[in-house]
Order: sequence, then structure tokens, then C-alpha cells
Amino acid sequence: MKLGDAERRMLDGAEGNARRKAMEILAALGEMYGAEETVPVRSAQIAGVSYANLGDAGLELIEEWAADGRVACLATLNPAGMDLRDWRAHGIPEEFAERQARIVAAYERMGVVASCTCTPYLAGNLPAPGEHVAWSESSAVTFANAVLGARTNREGGPSALAAALAGVTPMYGLHLDGPRAPTVTIRVETPIASTAEFGALGAAVAAAAPGRVPLIEGLRDLRVEGLKALAAALPTFGGPPIFHVAGRTPEADRYPRPAGGVAIGRREIDEAAAALDDGAGEIDLVCIGCPHATLDEIRRVAALLGGRRVAAALWIATSRPVRETAARAGLVEAIERSGGTVVADTCFVVAPLEGRFRSVVTDSAKGCWYARGPNRMLVHLRDVEGCVEAAISRRSAVGAQRTAHSAQRTAHGAQHTAHGAQRTAHSARRTAHSGRMRGRVIRAGSARGIALSSAVPVSFYGGVDPATGVVLEKGHPLEGRSMAGRVLAIPTGKGSTVGSFVLYRMARLGTAPAALVCGECDPVVAVGAILAEIPCVDGIDTGLIPDGAVVRVDGAEVVVDEGNNGTKKPSTALTVERSPSR
Repeated sequence: MKLGDAERRMLDGAEGNARRKAMEILAALGEMYGAEETVPVRSAQIAGVSYANLGDAGLELIEEWAADGRVACLATLNPAGMDLRDWRAHGIPEEFAERQARIVAAYERMGVVASCTCTPYLAGNLPAPGEHVAWSESSAVTFANAVLGARTNREGGPSALAAALAGVTPMYGLHLDGPRAPTVTIRVETPIASTAEFGALGAAVAAAAPGRVPLIEGLRDLRVEGLKALAAALPTFGGPPIFHVAGRTPEADRYPRPAGGVAIGRREIDEAAAALDDGAGEIDLVCIGCPHATLDEIRRVAALLGGRRVAAALWIATSRPVRETAARAGLVEAIERSGGTVVADTCFVVAPLEGRFRSVVTDSAKGCWYARGPNRMLVHLRDVEGCVEAAISRRSAVGAQRTAHSAQRTAHGAQHTAHGAQRTAHSARRTAHSGRMRGRVIRAGSARGIALSSAVPVSFYGGVDPATGVVLEKGHPLEGRSMAGRVLAIPTGKGSTVGSFVLYRMARLGTAPAALVCGECDPVVAVGAILAEIPCVDGIDTGLIPDGAVVRVDGAEVVVDEGNNGTKKPSTALTVERSPSR
């Protein structure tokens, strides 16, 4: 990748340690993904703010960068783990608050605006169509690409910070025309009326065409609330960080319409919603605002409450500027008179709520996914009206989507049967395989261990417990199994852009994989591997790596089942070895 004089100065350390580290990350990403040059960025949105996500390892890393780092462009922050002004009222422990304040202060020393929102486009960071930015936060990335027409890759939190410090990012991926083109047409054949249904649509699209850029047809009367719900759900469930909506989004008419396609009707929407519903029963938390609520959403909640008192905790999460506008309009006072809370700077996805609440009702499909993960809650996806009624009654009524539950289980059964057939085919392929493959080095190094292999991508934040390395994602093929010390073989990463920091934290805790082998390594996993010094290689057919096989990674080479070629399982007592990069 061609570097200008200013970038070489940063890489050589002439502008301090933080910018040197930033350029090392950016140069590595550029080399990995074939970028010919860098491009200046108008802004950055930085994920990796909540102490609940970062832990002490992430806090120390951010403070190290803040020692001499200063951003070169507008940079804004993702939500923190607490309301920065009113954290005591929300039950946040003093020790957590002290560490969270240190993280925010470190970012501020670097010149980052402590906006603490996942909707920066509603809080002053609004790029124009065609502008290059470096955003993390999966929903914001997708909204920027799809709805605003700006250009950003799905940056990990550290690479977004690196771009902010350097003022540039490598010119690859979604900064170019080609990868932005739609590759599948999705025909929506049923009305989509609520934010909950837009989230279910995102999950359904990701399941129907994983990783493919969709051109979505058939959506009517689109508003920002529905679009941000769709942008939040699509990458959470394995879709790409961009979509196009015919007749609505900036680039929808720029590219040829993909031939053929997939139809999504009421059955698919109901099945996706049913998968995010843990059944009727008593609830103790209702959350609206994932991504952060707009002023119209807050106004609607106040109107639906109509002065009635809530029996369950009701949180409406939003950005600080939107909350202040809502307060001036009397909406915050109206919601608080009913017993609800309008929370700024944070949300229930990143706040330390594990053990405090057992069951949550929300209108966010993304929120459901993460509530099940780090916060271990039962989840119930409802529209906003259903959320308000649940807050008042403290009951999660059986929604219309629940009628699809048996159909969803039938579909899951068929899926498992298909997976079984797929595994049989993979076994035959593995038996015939020589066991030696070469890929592309993402992070150089050597390791040897037992394979933990999955055909389903992994989200490191929300899908993995960093303290143990155990996969948390409900229904994932690896659910309940630990990746600590294993050679993790996956097609790619998915979900939260905080995953880079999670991998670094896991390495510090001793729960990280010994090596990462990917079909296609996305930037979030790549940056995590670089920071955590985990050997990583991609361009490998991970379907040829049997779960439980002995695997050796040495630079670009992956050797599967040394000696037995996958025909027998190794002892689980195998000692894992890892050597530093060379």
C-alpha cells in the first residue's frame, strides 16, 4: 500500500507512539485487503467504550493510546456502560463508574467527542453521500453505508480509533464501488409496520442470503426508525454492513438489479420474530432505544403511557442531545411521572445488568440477541405498543408472532437435517483431503491445538464469554463450548465491532483461541488478532477442518490432523503450543 510522507512519518514514530501504533494497524489492514492507497476520512465513530466490554485490559490499552494520541478528524463515541450524569440512580456500582469515567476521560484527552451514542447521525456526526468515514458500531456502519450513502468498512473499535488518530483509512472494501453493488434481490411480500418487524426482517434477510448485499424491494412508507432497526439487525444476524432499498436509499438505482432473488413473506417474518421470543410470563425490564431512540419514538412512548404508571422498569435509551430536546418538550417529565426513565449515554446492551433483571421486553431484534448473551436474560420481541403494555402489566403477553413458533421449530428441524447432510458431505471431503492448505497471513505466528470448527460465523461480543471463552450464542453449533486454547475455524466474524477489543481482553485473560483460521477474515477479527497477537490466517476452506482434529498453523500454512488425516479424534489432553510471530 502506497503511503504518503505524512503517513510514513507516523509509521516511523515521528508523531508519537499512538500514531505509530495507529499506522501499524492501518498499514497491516491495507496490506491484508489489497488496498493500493489510503483515503482521508471525514469522521470516525469509535466502539469499545463500555467498561463492561473492555474490562481492565481495554482500559489500560485506551489509556496507553491517550498518553500522546490526538485525533485528526471529527471522532465520536459509542454508548458507555452507564448514564454519565445519573449513574447512581440506575444502580451502577462505584467501582464500575470510576473505571468507566477513566475510559471516557482517556478518549476525551485524545480529542474524541464524548457523544456516547450508537446513532451519531442524530447527534452531529452526519456524513454526506460519497464521503469516506471510518465507523465502528455495527448498526451505525450499516446505516452510514445504506441510508446516508457514506462509505465505511465495518471497522473494529481499535481500527476506527486508529483512523481517527491518523486521519486516513485504507482504500478497500466498501470504500470502493464494486463491493457495494447488490448481489441478491429480496422481495418483501408482506407489510412491515413496526421497528420490531423491521428487526425481524433484518434477521430473515441475513438467514436467507448470509453475507450477500441485498437490494430490498416492496418496502413502503420508510422512516428513519424502521431503517435504523433494519440496519441494526442485518449485521447482528450475519448479514453485510450495507443494504439497498429500491426507490429509497442513495445507491439503490446505481447498480444493476440482481437476477432472481428471494421472497420474504409473513411466515419468514413471524419465524424470525418467534426465534427472539422466550415465551409469555412475568418480566422485570422493558427497553426501547436500541439503536438509540429518536425524538419521535420518545414522543410516542409518552403518548402511549398517557400518564399510566408502569409496574416494570422502563428504560428509553437515547443520545444526550435528543434527551435534552425531549426534556425541553416536556416528554422526559411525562415519562418519569409514569415511573419510566429516559437514559442517555448508554443502553441495556452495554450496561452491566447481568443478575439485576431476569426477563426483558424490547422492540429491538439486535437488543434481544445481546440481552441473551452478556446479560443472560430471557427476551421478548414486541412492537412499541406491546412494550408499553408489558411495562404497565409486568407481563409478556403472547404476541402474534408466537403463532409461528411451531412452524419455526419445524423449520429448525429441517435446518438441522440439512446440516447433518452437509456434515456428512464435509466428512467425505475431509477424508479425501491431503490435510495441508495455504492461505493468507493476517497475523503471523505458529500454534498447534485441537480444532473448534463451525460453519456458522462467531460474534465475539455477545456471542462469547470473555472470562471463560465459552460460546454463549443460543442455537449456535458451538454453544456451551470453550474456544480457549483451541484453533478456532470459522467462515468469518459477525455482529458487534467491539469484537476486536473482546479478543484482546480474552488474550489477556488466557481464554483466547490459540489460533484463528477463517474463510474470509473480516476487519473486526483481523484487528483483534493483531492486537491480541493471535496467529491468524484466512483464505482457507474451513469446511475441511474437522471439529476435534489436531491442527497446526504456521504462518500461511494450515496442517490438519497431522498423522491421522481426520479419521480419529485426538486426545483432549493435547497441550496447546503457541510461538510468537516471526
